[in-house]
Amino acid sequence: MDKATVSDYNTHWGIADSHPLVDVPEGSQVAGHDKHSGFPASKIHITAECPIFRQAVPEDIHIISGILRAAAERMMAQGKKQWDEKYPTETHVASDIKRGEGHVLTSEGKIIAYGAVVTDGEPAYENISGKWLSDRQYVVVHRMAVSMEHECKGVGRTFLEHVEQYARSRGTYSFRVDTNFDNFAMLRLLEKSGFTYCGEISYNGSPRKAFEKLL
Repeated sequence: MDKATVSDYNTHWGIADSHPLVDVPEGSQVAGHDKHSGFPASKIHITAECPIFRQAVPEDIHIISGILRAAAERMMAQGKKQWDEKYPTETHVASDIKRGEGHVLTSEGKIIAYGAVVTDGEPAYENISGKWLSDRQYVVVHRMAVSMEHECKGVGRTFLEHVEQYARSRGTYSFRVDTNFDNFAMLRLLEKSGFTYCGEISYNGSPRKAFEKLL
């Protein structure tokens, strides 16, 4: 089968620039493409379900914990220090959900990303070696991870963009995030998503790079 992006067919992944790949069966063509597209003459209608951003529920705990555990194991295998055997755990996920902070992104009914979306502040952010962009009320995401099968497909950026929409709907126009110095994937994601480096914060003596984006 040939591959083509969903954007070629004017179907959407919920947020721009985060389009998955779809299979185009042999003997098929996307409506609207010309004879130079390389596809045979017959036409098919291709659709793709937009990912759904919603609050996590207790029934999601096992799957979410699996995504977080796999992400932690990948970090440890790469010698990174942010997550380990003790964090994050199923207990953290259950606590997130109980407080109404756990959120998931789903595609075709399957959870593909998770994050704890906190709207009542982060105590560690009160002391920053540097300066935040604003003194506004803010949203923050903790324990964010994308399922291994969906890495490098724009899912992380889509999750952050949904959090931005969620924050605006609540009248919140600042988004803060922190990450470890060696979490290069997250650092690249934050740069691409328009976050500004503000300085350094600390969790029990463990330093983190802190970022803010005004919405």
